[in-house]
Order: sequence, then structure tokens, then C-alpha cells
Amino acid sequence: MCLRDEHGAFVLAKTMSFSPMFPVATGEVTCLLQVMQWIHDIQFDNVDFVVDSKTTVDAFHSRQTDVMEFSHIITACRDLFSTQFTSFQVEFCPRQSNVLLVH
Repeated sequence: MCLRDEHGAFVLAKTMSFSPMFPVATGEVTCLLQVMQWIHDIQFDNVDFVVDSKTTVDAFHSRQTDVMEFSHIITACRDLFSTQFTSFQVEFCPRQSNVLLVH
């Protein structure tokens, strides 16, 4: 996880590891949930969650659900997002690494 300011300059980073290994889609959405929880914990405001997984961003903005683990994690992301963040957005950007932009 990498936190950058509105100019793209490095602000803060955090690493995590998970075991067991996840399928890629589940891993991507798990990372989004972990980033949201981290930003909430450090009480940053006005953040854009920029993710390089179009599948994750599309699922986040969709209201469809199913019984798969991916869908449960997306629902947790939406719930956290809607109750904890007022000036935030989740967007897709095809990059080599995920970033958070703080305004």
C-alpha cells in the first residue's frame, strides 16, 4: 500500500502478507479492504483509492452480489466505504502499483 499526495509524491507505505495464497481477484479485493481499513485507522480524509484492478473497481461500483468470497469482501468494502468515508472515491487506473491520493 502506498499513500501519495495530490502531486504523486510519496507520503507513507505499509506492507502486509497473507497466507494462504488467494486467487488473484480475491487478493486484489482483499487488498482494497485492507487499504480502506488502514486509511480509516490513521484517520486520513479526502482520499482517492486508485486501484489497478478493473474487476475490483467495477465490482465495487456494481450492486450485484453473489455467494462467492470475492463478493463478500466487496460488500465489506462498500459497507466500510459508505459508513466511514465521506470525501473519497474508488477509481481504476492501469498502473504497475496501487496508490492512494491525499488531497
